[in-house]
Amino acid sequence: MHLVRIPATLSTRFRSRVAQAVVVVALTACSAVTEPESIITNDVVTTTEVSGAETEASGSALAATDSGETQLTSADVDWDGSDEITITLSDGESRSDSTNVTIDGDVITIGASGTYRVSGALSDGQIVVDAVDDGLVRLVLNGIDVTNSTTAPLLVENAGEVVVWLADGSQNRLDDPVSYVFADSEADGPNAALYSTARLTIAGTGSLAVEGNFTDGITSKDDLVIIGGAISVTAIDDGIRGKDSLVVNDGTISVQAGGDALTSDGSDADGTGIGIIAINGGTLDLSAGTDGIDAVDAVEINGGVLSIAAGDDAVHADASLSVNGGAIQVTSSYEGLESAIVTITGADINIVSSDDGINVAGGNDGSGSAGPGGDRQDNFAGTGNQYAEISGGTIVVYSDGDGIDINGSITITGGTIVVNGPTANNNGALDVDGSFEISNALLVAAGSAGMAESPDQGSGQPSLSVQFQAPHPARTVIQIATEDGTTIAVFESSKSIQSIVFSSPELSAGTNYVISLGAAIDGGTLGGLVIDGSATGGTAAGTVSTS
Repeated sequence: MHLVRIPATLSTRFRSRVAQAVVVVALTACSAVTEPESIITNDVVTTTEVSGAETEASGSALAATDSGETQLTSADVDWDGSDEITITLSDGESRSDSTNVTIDGDVITIGASGTYRVSGALSDGQIVVDAVDDGLVRLVLNGIDVTNSTTAPLLVENAGEVVVWLADGSQNRLDDPVSYVFADSEADGPNAALYSTARLTIAGTGSLAVEGNFTDGITSKDDLVIIGGAISVTAIDDGIRGKDSLVVNDGTISVQAGGDALTSDGSDADGTGIGIIAINGGTLDLSAGTDGIDAVDAVEINGGVLSIAAGDDAVHADASLSVNGGAIQVTSSYEGLESAIVTITGADINIVSSDDGINVAGGNDGSGSAGPGGDRQDNFAGTGNQYAEISGGTIVVYSDGDGIDINGSITITGGTIVVNGPTANNNGALDVDGSFEISNALLVAAGSAGMAESPDQGSGQPSLSVQFQAPHPARTVIQIATEDGTTIAVFESSKSIQSIVFSSPELSAGTNYVISLGAAIDGGTLGGLVIDGSATGGTAAGTVSTS
């Protein structure tokens, strides 16, 4: 028997009445909300290495921010290998034949735009880019290992734009000290192992390992784009920072950070945020003491495979968060996805959270801050202008707090959503302050009964809200079927459960539904929901009549 079919047509609106072991939950009307326009658009660069010179194979990398600026053009990743300037690193014996390269002990300074192929090691040295012109400086790292005992081992002081290219097959490493020695003029000096004041792009097919022992691992005080490479960052504070924007188009990225794994916190002169993060592809494994991904303006996830373990929010944006594709696995978090506006049009999302799974509210990130006595205080509260829209994708939530907490309104017009919510009655699987519309979507939300909520009566499809007189233990199987035995849905709880909300276009007005407990299931599940299988047995616990 195949379960959970979502037809294209919508069902009749209805009002449910529950008998025996279930109780009625009142529903209210709601209004629709508008979808925000996309903030960032990107194409992906694919690269190859030809005749000793790495070059673009197809496409373009346009990391367009809200100001319309671009980060990288085809000319940036296409060059003639014969034009390269060679720099060889060696303690006390570094060398280069170019007059654009100055060597002072173990400090190598690049003074002009051009392409520089760098190899070798420095046990206590530094590569500095201090270009007198505003052209592109391309650093082809072909196997470097640079450690510094006083400051950033790779420092970009002046340049129009910098591309760090990881040569094919190369292994590169940067390691900074636990404390920096600052000059009097460095009020806002370097604080990362790879630190750039200019726009920075990381590309290529080699690897880069960064140890940020002072604060951050990789920082650009402008925009930062990653379009390739295997990048591993360990940082005391933030892992990878793009001040104005951080864009990931491709690559394999692993970050272990005491602060945020990925962050963008730029601001205009008036203090308004312009920090934007866009994930368009790649494989990201992020472990963070605070947020996995954090932007003061917006986060947009359009693709990629993300695994996130966060001490605070897995993904946070002050203004808006948009998820349009990819796969997001949140293995641990305080709250999973959080922003004032959340839109989800696609993606496979799995969230484990100790508080809310998806939280929509307004303000800056304070959800995981510790208050007096060490208790967390949620400073990310409702302001009346927040909303969520879900039109596609697959979302599974395992939350100890609210599964979906909307300090505003929510409109669901597609997708499959399964919430394994709280067991405590001071939270609910669904918590919506404003209107709650659903149509052409599948929703299962199970949890405690103290604050259980349902979609509004005026929605485009029916919903059932079932509350049991007493909690049922974990692994309880709940079956919803018509009186003639046609199964509509089967769900196996992951923890203690006293309420369940089910909404689907398969529900019809004027039809009785039997709620049964204890059936045996056979088939695959999505967050406990049987998506392709069968259920046998079970004991009827109540009958739902729709009208």
